[in-house]
Amino acid sequence: MHYPTCMILEQRARTVAWSSLEILTRGLLHLYLTVTFLGITDFEERLEVGSFPTVAEVAAIADLATVTTGRLRQLIAKTGNAKNTDMTFAATDAVTKPLVNRRLKIYQQFFDLISRTAERNQSDAQKRSEQLAQRNRIHKILAGRRGPSRTSCIRGRHAPDELAQVVQFVVEGDPSLIWANPALRERNWALVSVLALCGLRSGELRQLRTTDFNSNRATLMVARRPDDPEDPRLREPNAKTADRIIPLFDPVLSRIETYVYGSQADAAQKGSPFLFLAHSPGRFGQPISRSVVTDTVRSLGQHLGMPGLHPHSLRNAWAQNYASWADSVGVQAGEFDRYIKYLAGWSAKSQMATHYRGDQLIQTAYQKSLLLEEQRG
Repeated sequence: MHYPTCMILEQRARTVAWSSLEILTRGLLHLYLTVTFLGITDFEERLEVGSFPTVAEVAAIADLATVTTGRLRQLIAKTGNAKNTDMTFAATDAVTKPLVNRRLKIYQQFFDLISRTAERNQSDAQKRSEQLAQRNRIHKILAGRRGPSRTSCIRGRHAPDELAQVVQFVVEGDPSLIWANPALRERNWALVSVLALCGLRSGELRQLRTTDFNSNRATLMVARRPDDPEDPRLREPNAKTADRIIPLFDPVLSRIETYVYGSQADAAQKGSPFLFLAHSPGRFGQPISRSVVTDTVRSLGQHLGMPGLHPHSLRNAWAQNYASWADSVGVQAGEFDRYIKYLAGWSAKSQMATHYRGDQLIQTAYQKSLLLEEQRG
């Protein structure tokens, strides 16, 4: 487990979210099952000395990235490895293309981790150059098996008019039409308001503390707190990127105040410092889980006729609404990028601001073309 642990810790040091670390761990598990199934017993040892798998072995590893982990377990339990075994699989054994892409990317990173160690330990410049050439060759083979990637699996799931409808309801709607319980209504209304009108990620929202909310200054602090000793959740949420301060405006400010001085105060008597707490009998006063956020947003989506509404969809709605406002008041592209990158918690190199601005330009052009057609008609 040495190299898998090193890779997980390396990614953790880069502020990777726990859900991404889970995906990484499952990918590494699948890789080890794959090499076991193929009968490659000296996998790590060969990489340590700069000897990569053969082209045929890499092709076989890439092929098995399309197979479910459960099916590999079954085959290993029956045969031990793939020697003299027909490598044919049923359609039910296949996984989705995005999962295949993620696995192949993890394989590339894992090969790099071990092979870089071998290259650093190699004193002969010629041999080190040969090892680097081998590593690049493996990169090309695995990269060639990966399909086109999307910038966001959630962005684009809902049409711009649907996202606009979400923002409009969160600003002007009546939460009693969705949640009958007063305590849950206060919490959920504040929750969806923060997601849709402030653009926070689900993990960032779940790790908010009561002290992060400043009613006098009308701000919300998004702070990184890895390994928080006061967080009892096994899958501890955290801010994905750097700290930032989000300005609050009505109605977000008033809804958080209503919750903090109302039902949240009762739940907080259990001693939890977190802002959004569970109100169910079994977990009363505990910080909320990811499923609570997902179910809350799903309830909002069902009310609006969008059953597939996801917490990240509300972040997309916020970004689209911000892009629309910037376009309407004539904010320059560079200024828009700078502001939204800070508020959204994107890195300086992120292209997401460009994507959302592009979406807005396309939508504006489409609306103007429809208006032109109506005038011609």
